[in-house]
Formats: sequence, C-alpha cells, structure tokens
Amino acid sequence: PELAEVESSRNFVMQMFGNCTVEAVSTLELGGGPRDGLFDDLVFDVKDLHGSNDSSEDLSCKRKSSKRNNEVIEVKPQLTAKHFVDALLNKKLKAVKRKGKQLWFEMEDSDIAILFHFGMTGSFVIENEAAPSYKSFKIQNKNWPPKFTKLELTFSSGKRLSFCDPRRLGRIRLRIDPCNCSPIKELALDPVTDEIPPISTLISRFKEINCSIKSMLLDQNKVFCGIGNWLADEILFQAHIHPETTVSRLNERGVSSLLNSMQTILKVAIEADAQSHLFPKNWLFHYRWQKKKKSEYKDEFGYTIAFETVAGRTSAVVPLLQRRNAGENCQSMTTAAEFVAIEAEEIALEGMAPLESLIVVSNKRKRKS
Repeated sequence: PELAEVESSRNFVMQMFGNCTVEAVSTLELGGGPRDGLFDDLVFDVKDLHGSNDSSEDLSCKRKSSKRNNEVIEVKPQLTAKHFVDALLNKKLKAVKRKGKQLWFEMEDSDIAILFHFGMTGSFVIENEAAPSYKSFKIQNKNWPPKFTKLELTFSSGKRLSFCDPRRLGRIRLRIDPCNCSPIKELALDPVTDEIPPISTLISRFKEINCSIKSMLLDQNKVFCGIGNWLADEILFQAHIHPETTVSRLNERGVSSLLNSMQTILKVAIEADAQSHLFPKNWLFHYRWQKKKKSEYKDEFGYTIAFETVAGRTSAVVPLLQRRNAGENCQSMTTAAEFVAIEAEEIALEGMAPLESLIVVSNKRKRKS
C-alpha cells in the first residue's frame, strides 16, 4: 500500500468509526494463522518510543542503567500488550491522520497516538465491509476475524476493525506527539497534504541530489514521502522520464513535468478511492501486472514495457517514451497535463465520455453503513 491506498484507508476508518469509542481491544493474533493467540512483538513495536516525553511514567523514554562487567549499559524500557490496550480501550477516536505512508489514530482526552505502517501486506479490514483490493496480495477475509489479524478493535457502533499483516512487515507503534517523533518527523514533504515549494526551489534542491530519480522518489526522507514502487513508475512513465535519470541533471521542464505528473496521478488515485479499476485506461498500472512473459508486455498503445532493476526495485519502463536523459533535453517531451489532454481529445473523437467522467470521486461513492 502506497500513499493513495493509505489515504483511502484513512478516509474509510474515519467515516466508519469517527467519534466512536473503542469498547474492546485484542492484541493477540486471530484468524487461524500460525501465530494464533500470540502477541506479535515484531509487528507491535515494543522497543522504540523515540521522542516521547516524560509525562507518562509507563511511556517515558527514560533509559534505565544496568551494570555489566563494570560498564554502564543504557537499556530502553519495553512495551507490553497492555500498553497498547490501555492506549485504546474506552477511548473515543477523535481523528485519523496521515503523512506519507504513515497513518495514526488520535484518541480523545489522550496524548498517546497509535501509529500504523502497512509495510508490504498490511491493511485495515472492517467487519461486513468490502476488503481493500491490491494487485500484489489478497486479503483473506471470508471469515471473521480475517487471517493474520494482529490487532482487533470493537467500536461502540457495533462494528469491528482488524489490522492484518501476513508478511509481518507492517508496524504498530505508540507515540506521544507523533509529528515530532520518529518515524514521522524524519519524513520529507507529503505531496498531497504539505505545501510544495516553487519550481525554482525544487530545481535548486534537485541539483544537490546525484542519485537516480527512481531512488529519490522511493526515499521517504529525501524530497517527497508516500511514493512507492508502482506510483514512482507511473509518475515517471507519464512524465516521460527514465527511472535511471540522475536527479541533478534534470532541467526545468523535466522537474516541472515530474511535479505535474505526481500531483495529477495522486489526485486521480485518491479521487478514485484507490480503486485501481477506476484509474484511467492509459495508466501503466493496468499493464505492468499482466501474466505474460516479460518480453510480451505492452501498454494500451502497444508500446513494449521493459523491466529493469533500478534502486534495487523492479521498474516498469516504456523505452520508446522514457528515453535515458530525456529530462535533460525534453523539448519534445509530453508533459503529464498534455498527455491527459491528448487522451481526452482522442476519447472525444471516438464519441466516448470525456476522461474526467471516467473517474469516480470518492465522496460520490456510497458504502454500506
């Protein structure tokens, strides 16, 4: 799950449980997996309370000293399942907030927030509601509780919320003042919720970065946060920039195209509630997952999709459109806005509905309540 999917989860949880009270908390694994009945101290972060203040005796960051071989060793206090239960039980959900891929619950009359990072396969599932749909993994929710449930909350509305994570790469943390604590305080700009600097400022910043553009986009602490593998590939595809392009060599139009592509894609994905079947048909997203030999992958227009390893990740690239060093000399490069306008014109000529009407805005989408 990347920024769009996490934002969709944030909206859904707030819609379903905002101002509801947590009446029961289970921190033992549920759903019949191999760790059923156990507290998963890998998913629950029991070691790290960076930035917590000392106002709470149980949740302070004070280090205890112990002696071993005449040396003083500083040991951080560890959390237990009870700390997570106490942070949630009988508390009202006041707000659900997000920065990048990090999401957190703020509870009424409490200075302790609970943070969620979905990792590769983490997700929220709500009882009797459609589970999120991801291309890279499936959520096993035929029965309740879902398999690999790490945390289950029962709310005063009568509905239950489960956090599932089969691969155990997600994290559940407790923080006091989360925006000033790790990991949120280290995050770069959120391209949706934060104010984006002027192009001139970004160009100056980019001149200092000598890694590949794909590496920069994936680094949550460098320039932007919330971008993962599929979003990075989609942004670069629509900006017509090769993922191996060196950031410092991008010219003004290359930077502008990258930013326009990022903002357009995130806006569309969020308005579509991260439902991939509602994404525009020209998106690379729909074609990168085809079950074919990689040499046979094509996009909507029949252009070959190549797969290269960039920044340690498999990158989907359309070589004909994403030429190496294109961002350095992109006089003929089509920007994201031009790309959308061209497709809209082509659709209109075919007598079809314009592109905007193919995107379902999330506030028009009805969910069961």
